[in-house]
Amino acid sequence: MKGMFGRFRNRPIVPIEDEELPPLRGRTREGNPMTAMSKTVFTIEDANRTLPLVRSIVSDVADRWKDLVKVRNEYGNSSPEHDQIMRELAEYVQELKEIGCHLKDFEGGLVNFPAVVDGKEVLLSWQLGEPEITHMSVGDGDHADRVPLPGLETEAPSSN
Repeated sequence: MKGMFGRFRNRPIVPIEDEELPPLRGRTREGNPMTAMSKTVFTIEDANRTLPLVRSIVSDVADRWKDLVKVRNEYGNSSPEHDQIMRELAEYVQELKEIGCHLKDFEGGLVNFPAVVDGKEVLLSWQLGEPEITHMSVGDGDHADRVPLPGLETEAPSSN
């Protein structure tokens, strides 16, 4: 293992408007079953601040996933290329875990961040291509479980 943010430590993270970045680890909550995978609990703002780095890592994951699919179709699951890509994907997943978030979908780039919203433990949900976190997961963190964050629900168009 290359250590905290190993291969990504040189990726630029530029604060917006000279704002200081938060610590990469959020607050911890010992003994919380929801955060057993990660002791990091994010605010929406803290999770959004990690997105430049998370976006870069997840973009690489999605690209390498496409490569893996091609290699599997051509050579199966037992080739040096397959093994190399699997090692790289494992490193990317570890990098995301070190940030405190969890990759749910390699192809689509779905990532969850443990959080507390309106006093409830939830998973903030972000997907590659989205500019910021606007959803949370109400189930086990898959695509079907995503709902807009409170206050961000879109109103149905008026029929007037």
